Amino acid sequence: MLDGLLDEPLKAALAQLLVHEDTLSDLAVLKQDPKNFGHQHMNRERDKREMLAPLHHTAKELPPRLEISRQNLLHYASLVNYDTVFDLRRLKPEQARLCLLCFA
Repeated sequence: MLDGLLDEPLKAALAQLLVHEDTLSDLAVLKQDPKNFGHQHMNRERDKREMLAPLHHTAKELPPRLEISRQNLLHYASLVNYDTVFDLRRLKPEQARLCLLCFA
C-alpha cells in the first residue's frame, strides 16, 4: 500500500538518506544533535530542516491513510534512531521507507 502512495522522487529522496558517500550517510547526519548553539551548528540544523522538509509534508499525511496508530508510528521512528544505516539497508525497501517517513 505504501509503495502505491509514494511517487518516484520521494522514494529517491528516502533512498538517498541511506547512501554512504564520504564518511556519514545523510541519515547519520540528521540523527546527530548540535554540540552548542553556535552559528555553525545552527546553520547545520537549518540544512537538516531543509533536507527533511519535503519528507515531513508526506510523513504528516501518511499515517491516517495507512491507519497506523500513534504507538506504531513512534515504534517505527525509534528503529531509525536505534538501528544503524547498515541495518536499515538490510530491511525490505518498503519497510525502510516506512521507518524513515515515521522518523521524518
